[in-house]
Amino acid sequence: MKKLLLLSLLCASNAFANGGGLPDVPMGGDHIFPQGMNMYDAGTKVVHNDRLYECKDFPNSGFCKQWKPTANQYEPGVGFASDLAWTDITPPASAETTFDYDFVFPKHQAFYKAGVVVAQNGIAYQCNAAPFDGFCQQGNFGSTEFDPGQGHAWTQAWTELGPIGQQR
Repeated sequence: MKKLLLLSLLCASNAFANGGGLPDVPMGGDHIFPQGMNMYDAGTKVVHNDRLYECKDFPNSGFCKQWKPTANQYEPGVGFASDLAWTDITPPASAETTFDYDFVFPKHQAFYKAGVVVAQNGIAYQCNAAPFDGFCQQGNFGSTEFDPGQGHAWTQAWTELGPIGQQR
């Protein structure tokens, strides 16, 4: 029995190392970012933060392979230069899908942190993960550049979810 288990684990390990046996990737993606980064080329689709992104054509496709936790400027949907490398191809939510929210923007900005959902002009926006979640509170300091759906740098702080539902 032990030999059979060991053999099964060895086969699974070899299949994974050779590119087979990869876990299912949701939303029709090829990879879950940043897994398999060395294989990212033009047209590669990755899932990141519940969004689907496609690597742009050459010469921009080279940016798709450039990522480290300390250098995330090309991270899909997060980095300030993400749009140079990636196109958001997330299928639109169905007309029946709505998103509940925590606050109506800009009220209570001191409580905005990663994962908080706000309503702005009928659309729900979710505050991005650290280190970008600090941008969600910038309105407290008189800045409007990160206002969801409006400021010139809003995508660094927020992810658009879709039509609003009920307040939580």
